[in-house]
Amino acid sequence: TPTLRPDDHRCFAMEWPLDEFAYVTATNVIPDKVEEVHHVIINVIEPQDVGPYLLAGGQDGRPGWPCLLSGGLPDSPLPRQLGGWVPGVSYGGLPAGTGMGVAPGSLLVVQMHYNTLVAEPTPDQSIIQIATTNQVERPASGFLFTDPRWLSPGGMPIPAGDPDVHHAFEVSAYFLSLLFGGPANVKATDSWAMHTGFIHMHNLGKTGRLTLLREDGTEQVIVDIRDWDFNWQSTYLLEQEVLVNSGDLLRLECSWDNSAANQVIVNGVQLPPAYVEWGDDTEDEMCLTNFFMTVPKAGYDYSYSPTVYIEAPEYRQQFVAGDLVPLELVFNNFSLHEPGAHGDAAHDEADPATMHEDDHVGIYEGHYHVYLDTDDDAAEHVTAWDAKYFYQLPANISPGLHTLRVSLRSPDHHALGIEQSVEIEVQDTPAKTKLQLVDANDWSIQTAAEDIFSAHRPADVSCPDNSWYEEDGALEVQTGYCNYLSLQQPARASLASGDTLHVVLWHGDLAFDGPAQAHVAITIDSHTIWEDSVRIPSDADIYDIHVPVDFAAPVGSKVEFHLHNHGYNTWTLLRLEVER
Repeated sequence: TPTLRPDDHRCFAMEWPLDEFAYVTATNVIPDKVEEVHHVIINVIEPQDVGPYLLAGGQDGRPGWPCLLSGGLPDSPLPRQLGGWVPGVSYGGLPAGTGMGVAPGSLLVVQMHYNTLVAEPTPDQSIIQIATTNQVERPASGFLFTDPRWLSPGGMPIPAGDPDVHHAFEVSAYFLSLLFGGPANVKATDSWAMHTGFIHMHNLGKTGRLTLLREDGTEQVIVDIRDWDFNWQSTYLLEQEVLVNSGDLLRLECSWDNSAANQVIVNGVQLPPAYVEWGDDTEDEMCLTNFFMTVPKAGYDYSYSPTVYIEAPEYRQQFVAGDLVPLELVFNNFSLHEPGAHGDAAHDEADPATMHEDDHVGIYEGHYHVYLDTDDDAAEHVTAWDAKYFYQLPANISPGLHTLRVSLRSPDHHALGIEQSVEIEVQDTPAKTKLQLVDANDWSIQTAAEDIFSAHRPADVSCPDNSWYEEDGALEVQTGYCNYLSLQQPARASLASGDTLHVVLWHGDLAFDGPAQAHVAITIDSHTIWEDSVRIPSDADIYDIHVPVDFAAPVGSKVEFHLHNHGYNTWTLLRLEVER
């Protein structure tokens, strides 16, 4: 029966019952009191390390002993994970032909995490089931992993009230196989096969992703959770094994929503936001993955292909003629760069034995084309090379259903035969009046005395006229030549309380020599309409924002645009208009 509230972490040791070496091929946990069982971890302790664990139990008069992290004891080697359970997980069968070896004299240590935040403590007797066999085709190693620095005080801060906190780290495959490859017969310099994907967070979790970063520059997303739910966690078996080489990296990243609206409700009352960091309790947070490693399988096809997925717009999302449609794409095994940046190198380096004119096997870099309502690759299209982009619908497009098609292209524009489409709906133009607030040709530089954000100004401002300019009716800024931009122009339309300001802004992938931050803002008549700070480096992003106006401003009021950035990056202000 749990006694510590709201969290009780308890470990129990059980002698391994078999007298001969065996391989575990499956584990299963049947939680007894699901309302209080937070998670279960099944570990194996090697025979030479069992002494401290045999002495740990019962010292406080209760079965087992209090334990944190994954159930290990201080000054003892890390235990090896055999399996476990979290809410939403199903039966834990291992990939066919694999198993995790356990020697006679080993000890099973099961960590139970009980949470009684919303449940009264009651006696629990959960069941552990384990299947074994005498031999397997490929011995395996399974282990939990995270950034060790996150475990230190202050190592993974999640400030109170922040709706979008992000932490990420990268670890080398060499390091993982050096630490954990032994049971799978994998040496540090060996390649190994990855079989599963897994992410673990707590109640504030928002998104989680595990990505393989290959030495050749391609990236493959292993697991990508866009809408975290604590009650739906699972270890996902990959449809195809993934080959990991010793020079590759693996990136684990998580984000959390610590806003007031995303807090736990206890006894009908929603808790207030509080500062959170890494911890074992339910009110703490984690960002955790696990790996299931074996030697590669002889004769197995470990080749990989690019893919593209249209995340936005959504199926049959509604727009009107002339709208800028936010296009958000997810690429796998495909690196984006400007057309022609690598010439025909991708074709030249591809293996002629596997490359065909129709499917372009072996091309993992390039750009993409966007087509509207056509399967003809020679038709009019847009060429782009950022994962997020705006596609403008024609002003004369008819109401009804229309299809956007995204086609991957090699550096020399050849179609790779890899594409995806989405159907959208165009409605009749709404009755509301839209008035342009600015003209991309009318901006002028402000002095420090005129700048409402002068506190952001660097000591030396360098921003020549040719670093910002009108491009297809939009304001485009090249920050590699402009370290601080403060522009102004008179408003072309008046504003009244109750109007809406429509802001459309885009930036490409942001890069710099080291970690930095960008600041972008728009003001009207000294009212800050919108501002944001953006981490650098970060991926391309798009902003399509509607801001209610609660003040009045006549025609000619000063409109300001501010941009403070680091590195050779592109920002584009596509639209700033008044909607009545």
